[in-house]
This record gives sequence, C-alpha cells and structure tokens, in this order.
Amino acid sequence: VPGSTTVSPPILRTALSGNAPPDVVEANNGRSAMGEFVKAGQLLPLDSYAKAYGWDARYPKSVRQYSSYSPDGKTFGEGNLYGLPQVGETVGIFYNKKKVAAAGLKTPTTWAEFEASLPTLKGKGEVPLVLGNLQKWPAIHVFGTVQGRTTPAADITSLAFGRSGATWKPPENLKAAQTLVDWVDKGYFNKGVNGQDYDPAWQGFTKGTGVFLIAGTWLQADLQKAMGADVGFMLPPGAAAGDKPVATGGTGLPFAITTKSKHPDAAAAYINFITSKDAMAVLAKTGNLPVADTSAQVVTGGLQKDVFTSFGTIVDKEGLVPYLDYATPTMPDTIGAALQDLLAKKATPEQFLDRLEKDYSAFASAKG
Repeated sequence: VPGSTTVSPPILRTALSGNAPPDVVEANNGRSAMGEFVKAGQLLPLDSYAKAYGWDARYPKSVRQYSSYSPDGKTFGEGNLYGLPQVGETVGIFYNKKKVAAAGLKTPTTWAEFEASLPTLKGKGEVPLVLGNLQKWPAIHVFGTVQGRTTPAADITSLAFGRSGATWKPPENLKAAQTLVDWVDKGYFNKGVNGQDYDPAWQGFTKGTGVFLIAGTWLQADLQKAMGADVGFMLPPGAAAGDKPVATGGTGLPFAITTKSKHPDAAAAYINFITSKDAMAVLAKTGNLPVADTSAQVVTGGLQKDVFTSFGTIVDKEGLVPYLDYATPTMPDTIGAALQDLLAKKATPEQFLDRLEKDYSAFASAKG
C-alpha cells in the first residue's frame, strides 16, 4: 500500500514541496489548496485512471467537478480530474415532524408550499426557521438554498466556480436576497440570528425550538440521536413537485496522487480500493454518507434513509451546485460579512449584491 496522509493545508504544502512526498494525500479541493497545488505541478491528473477504473461512470460530472481544474489551476470545476472523494454532503431542510403535523400542515412538496407554511407556523407561535449565524458561513447555505429556487443551476455553478462572464447582478439573485430580508421582516427567523452560535442553534432545534432548519447532511447523526423519529430531511423543493432538484453541496476531501510519487499505479489502485462499491458500503455502515452508490446502500429508516435517499437523488439527477464561497479566494469573508449586514438590515439587497460583485470583479481582473 502506498504512503498516504491527511494533514492541514500549510503542512501539506510543505510536504508536497519536499523530496519525498506521500504517494496519496487528501487535499482540500478549494482554490487556495488544490488549485495552488495543481498550478505548482504537484498533483497528478487522474483522467487516465478514471477511465481505466470506471470512476468517470460511477462519479457523475456534478461530483467530479469539485476536484477538477485546468492544468494552470486558474479554472475551477472543469478540466482535468485531480482527486476522488469518499463522502458527500448536501444542504437541505431538516424539519420537526411533530410540529409540522400539529400545525395542520403536510411536508412541503413545492417551494410555494414551503413558503406558505412559514406564516402559518408563525401564527401558531412557532419559530418557523432556525439559524445561528455568528460564524457568518451558515447564512451562506440559507442564501444558496433560496437562490437555487430563483436562479438557474448553471448560473449558480458559473458564479461559484469563479468563471469569466458570470455576475451577481441578475434579477434572480436580487429576488433571493429580498426573500431573506422579507423573512427577517416577517419574523420567521429566531431573534438575534447574527449573535447566535451555529451549534447552540441546531441543538436548540433538537430540543423543540423551531420547525425548519436549513443545514447540511453533516448534522444527520446528531439530529437523529437527539430527535429519533421526530426529525425528517428533504431536498429544497422546486416550483413544482417532481422538478429536477437543485441543492448546494459538495464532497469530502478528495484523495489525490502527488507528481513525485514513485508508485502512481499503486496509488491509483489504492484510491480505487477506498472508493469502491465495497468501501461505500463500509462507509454507510459506519455512519458516513458515501458519495457514490448512495441510493444502493442498506440503511436504517427515518432520518438516515431520508438523507441517503436525498443525496442519492441529487447526485443521480446531477443537481448539486457548488458552495458560493468557492467563487474567489476572498469570497468566504466577503459573502459572510455581507449576509450578516443583509440580515441585520444594514445593507439593502442591491448593496449586498454590489459588494459581492466588487469582490468577483477584482478576482476576475487579477486572474486575467
């Protein structure tokens, strides 16, 4: 078995620059990590192995894009394949089944039904939407979920991967930003979302605070342990029941092969072994969400089944769209701060988008 390692980005950067780097590494797929490693010629393109092992058939393009770069590292989301992940994740809507039923509602099957449920729940004295945004990034997932109901998936993908010609200023994005402001104005969120920690917020949800929690599948195990059969999960519904699903999501850290590896074929065989169908079954049994063959896994009922079915569906339907903070190296800070201002009514939807566009334009100009 070839050498492999999982380390922090600075340490990995040092390891890749040395004379004897590991054969296989887990490299964060963001621009500041994998993008820079590709640019420096430190990672081996895996396209020939993908064809030989059938990875390109088992891993759809919507998954492979998260580990794909042009050889110069400038273009994210397309080009050569530089890594293969084991696990996946997607953002959806957790909901308290008891509270939904007590309000005389059914699980929403369209976005209109979801939005219509919010004032009903508010009228029943419930907190419709739970959000803890002190760390700034949680609101990115909420905005991305709303954006996916108004903005074409292809446009979101272009924005999130920082592609030339993309813009934050179309009316669909303005509508998404305005929706968040409307939710604040109507009191659909818990009070003080910007001052609420992420963990206490979802933990409060498990104890009966709120009805809907827009969050990622990484919370599945904790929510299931705390709430049992009372919690469900669904992909964000579309305009009509049965519409192609669109949801923010991604993968775990992909496994990559270093260019200085003396055993690239063995390294590829190792990656194939840890991402095989058998490996996916083991991941499922140990509480992880396998990125491939998800729908084929035998899992317990309840929330785990909801999550596995949802992720399998979003992957099979090629509906995953990237996290918005992938867009530029500075976008995580920019959009996080901008969303806090939007939710606090310190910025209008127009000012919010202007701020994102300024960051995006500066990156595009520097990239050339």
